[in-house]
Amino acid sequence: MKVFISDLSNISRNLYLRLDYKINSYFHKTNKLTKNSWKIKDFLQILRPKQINPKNFEEGYLIELEHILSGDVELNNVQKVNEIGSNKVILNQANFAYCKLETGKGYFIALSDDIPNYDGTSLIVGSTELVPCKVNINNKIAKYYLIYFKDIFNMFLSGKTHRRIHEIEFLNIVLPKIKINDILLDRIISIEKEIAKLKTQ
Repeated sequence: MKVFISDLSNISRNLYLRLDYKINSYFHKTNKLTKNSWKIKDFLQILRPKQINPKNFEEGYLIELEHILSGDVELNNVQKVNEIGSNKVILNQANFAYCKLETGKGYFIALSDDIPNYDGTSLIVGSTELVPCKVNINNKIAKYYLIYFKDIFNMFLSGKTHRRIHEIEFLNIVLPKIKINDILLDRIISIEKEIAKLKTQ
């Protein structure tokens, strides 16, 4: 049996007053800002989602959850469609998105760079589980950075069958800072091209 000693004032720091030792241990020991750390909200802003219904939809790229592969180079089999079966979130104003459902699986998207052959002007819509965001660092670096720490997000999921992470908790998670530089970005792009080439062989 694992025991974590806390008190009511500390427990109240997590959004749902959960007693789980993992989340409380993270909040009280790891989730502290230092000069070498930052909160996700320091580089990522959640946008107010706008939705479109099937009646008003004409044509655009549709991103469903099955199109997102954790850590993959680009979205899998995303295509233009001329109809949707339910309300969808409009993603054109965002340069990044994450899935609030099972976030710990690494479902992060560098919009619109992850859409194969995107024409740069068409409407992009996605599942209402996707959260549109703006990141102030390169969106591909943000994608792989968050995928690297994806196991942390599992501690913050709530729900029995469809586990989601609350936006407020997501934004306030503290992670180690990374130094953004052109060498790192060039290396990421180079690896992505190698992977894409191997997929076509």
